[in-house]
Amino acid sequence: MVKHDSVENRVIFPRGPKNDAYAKYFVGQSYLQGLVADPEVTIGVGNVTFELGCRNNWHIHHDGYQILLVTGGEGWIRRPVNQHVIWSPAMLSSRMMV
Repeated sequence: MVKHDSVENRVIFPRGPKNDAYAKYFVGQSYLQGLVADPEVTIGVGNVTFELGCRNNWHIHHDGYQILLVTGGEGWIRRPVNQHVIWSPAMLSSRMMV
């Protein structure tokens, strides 16, 4: 559990309320906090927090837009040609330094 305490205690963005609007896309409990309230901004910006054991179902963004900022914990993403990659803040930092 220590591994995940860092997510709870050092979150950059607020956790937000339970993510009921998109609950059907998750296994377990997630929380969603919108981060931009400007009606002129036409892209959604939000913080999604996962409880321990929660996961997001495999899915695709048909409009092609998603930016992942990993602030704690770890997870899998799927890249082109079915390549699965584990992402964590440490991996992201090391890839940025290359």
